[in-house]
Amino acid sequence: MADSAVIFVLEKIINLLAEEVILLQGVKRDIQYIKDELERMIAFLGVADAFEEGDAEVKVWVRQVRDVANDIEDVINESMLLSYDHHFHGSCCFIAKSFFSIRNIKSRHKLVFEIQAIKSRVHHIAVVHQRYRYKYYVPEQGSSSNQAYDTANDRRGDALLLEETKIVGIKNSRQQLIGWLVEDDPRLKIVSSVGMGGSGKTTLVKKVYKDAAAKKNFNSLAWITVSMSFKVKEVLKDMIQQLYDEVKQPTPESLSTMSSNRLKIIAKVFLQSRTYVLVFDDVWSIQALEAIRYALPDVNNERRIILTTLLLDVASFCSTETNGYVYEVKPLSAEELWILFCRKAFHGNSCPSCLESISRNILKKCGGLPLAIVAIGGVLATKNRNKIREWGMLNHNLGLALDSNNKFESMRIVLLLNFKDLPYYLNPCVLHLSIYNKDHLIELEDVADGYLNELINRSLIHPVQYNDDGSIKLGQIHDLYRELIFLKPRDDNFTATVDEQNKLWPKKTQRLSLHGMLGNLQVKGPVTKLRSLLTFGVADPQSFSCISQVLENEILDLSYMLLPPPFLQNLYLTGHIVKLPKCIQALNSLVKIYFRWTRLTEDPLKYLQDLPNLVHLEFLVGYTGEKLYFEQRKFQKLKLLNLDKLEGLRLITIGEGVVPHLEKMVIQRCAFLESVPNEIECLLNLKVLEFFDMPNEFITTLHPDKQGADSWKVSHIHEVCYTYWRDGCWMVHSLKEKDSNQMSGHSGAVVTRTYGRRNSL
Repeated sequence: MADSAVIFVLEKIINLLAEEVILLQGVKRDIQYIKDELERMIAFLGVADAFEEGDAEVKVWVRQVRDVANDIEDVINESMLLSYDHHFHGSCCFIAKSFFSIRNIKSRHKLVFEIQAIKSRVHHIAVVHQRYRYKYYVPEQGSSSNQAYDTANDRRGDALLLEETKIVGIKNSRQQLIGWLVEDDPRLKIVSSVGMGGSGKTTLVKKVYKDAAAKKNFNSLAWITVSMSFKVKEVLKDMIQQLYDEVKQPTPESLSTMSSNRLKIIAKVFLQSRTYVLVFDDVWSIQALEAIRYALPDVNNERRIILTTLLLDVASFCSTETNGYVYEVKPLSAEELWILFCRKAFHGNSCPSCLESISRNILKKCGGLPLAIVAIGGVLATKNRNKIREWGMLNHNLGLALDSNNKFESMRIVLLLNFKDLPYYLNPCVLHLSIYNKDHLIELEDVADGYLNELINRSLIHPVQYNDDGSIKLGQIHDLYRELIFLKPRDDNFTATVDEQNKLWPKKTQRLSLHGMLGNLQVKGPVTKLRSLLTFGVADPQSFSCISQVLENEILDLSYMLLPPPFLQNLYLTGHIVKLPKCIQALNSLVKIYFRWTRLTEDPLKYLQDLPNLVHLEFLVGYTGEKLYFEQRKFQKLKLLNLDKLEGLRLITIGEGVVPHLEKMVIQRCAFLESVPNEIECLLNLKVLEFFDMPNEFITTLHPDKQGADSWKVSHIHEVCYTYWRDGCWMVHSLKEKDSNQMSGHSGAVVTRTYGRRNSL
């Protein structure tokens, strides 16, 4: 996937050169040289991907190319920023210009030095590139970039040799497909079997192909493997050979040297008066099947084509064109999974009770894929059943095992077919999926619809929940795919994940993902290349302290953001911000804003209060002032408000007619807040008010039985509770429940323990 990083940065270099940036005139030749050399490397990078795992030197070279591409991107971003500064201040007064020049002269010298250093690195990489091109020279007609694919393709024929007793869970599916084949309709129909790699598409179609009903209703049958790198002539010759062999006739002379057109004529004449079923296995494009269809006679004599494919759009198009059918292969049921697993791991015997829990956890990670169950079960069958620790290690380190254990090679290759031939712009999207923790539901934003639809088409993301208009709202990546791509981004410095099992702090990464409770994890130095930080399931105070260390010295300079995206809906600002830009007031489409560790010193509400569509507002260490003032009749659509760890905050004032539609307010870890917001009693639509880790003195003011001074202010709110983090879980105390118990003659508050993430909207 290194080629995608290089292509991306090449586009930025081309744009940079086109801008004729004044600042960079002195090093323009260096940038042009870098561009030219990277362009020469692009073609070889595709070949290098195939050899990377088997050749340590090539692997190092690919990593160097990827690293230099990332560093070039950083330098380009910095140069564009300084260039903008130069033009922006060009019309300033003399004093301002002088100040600007003195302030940035070091930055500009540093930038020139960095470009020259990168040029030197690129030159060294280019010299090694020439050596590898000679070492791995491959003729154009047989690119080695498809070697891994060809290996997987050789194993596809295994499906034709599987015994009936080794197949489970396809009875109903088989009957469905056979019913479509033999229905009374003489027109050509295409039946497509579609699903992710390893789901059993080929195995299912093989059982249909071998079924007596198919042989009884049709004169001719042929099974043709198409593949990603298919050649029309080879496919046609294979089909003709099978058709003639079936009727025990010799194939036409000189078949091997015939042109494609001649082969199509022979196939068409042979099939003219026959009923037939042709299986085209592993179709990767609409064009592939269209090229073959010209060899089929256009007569109504019960013609059926079955195709298998990874791609939903290929299946849909081919079947729709012929009024055919699409069958999406579904994961096996829990019962079928267990039968198949025990058959493979325990040779048909029952699972020992001491291994059942571990086995079921492994099955869950297989996600219903028969190929994965057979492969993993086969490996476990060789392990001592009394050594539970070995089974547990495979369960906890499945991703590492998939990457390094040769016994998983066939499965790994098949699963990775879904990543083959990805457009370069989708590679970063796939790598980005590794930041999400297991079972996380991914919110699919409209802006990324095109890319996400392509990933869904390849079964890399599975739809889980839909919007009312039929668009996909939530999706999920398959556990095994996540395991496979989890290690790749860390090697590429694209992303890194820190969690309870993997607490290795990254030295150099662009995107950092923190999962779960990290305890007392020590942050080892700043993450200087960090571009984004995401957290999942982070709830405990120690983990928040860890995050604070990461962002402690980061400052976001937004003064250059003159024209932000006008239709931006969600805005997340993470890191120290000196001052909010006034242009934020023009973002009328904003629905959600989240300030994290921004530590603003000026009240930000005055910049946000007139945003007409703002519904959701959150602060986490977002403001250091003592007062927040919601002016009269502002925030007319705000429904959700979260104020977290505003350590200087003492007073919140709500003006008349402000936030009329507020439904939920969360206040947490604001240690110096003196009371609930003034005029909170006027918020008649407020349904939920929750406090987290607030001082006891503050909570006491809300207890009616303790003569709390503010209890009357929140009496109209349906749910009021206060929550503390204790012994690894949230202890939730409901004030409303306490009032109810007291009136019923019972004493003591009802306390609920929860372990999931609560302190968020």
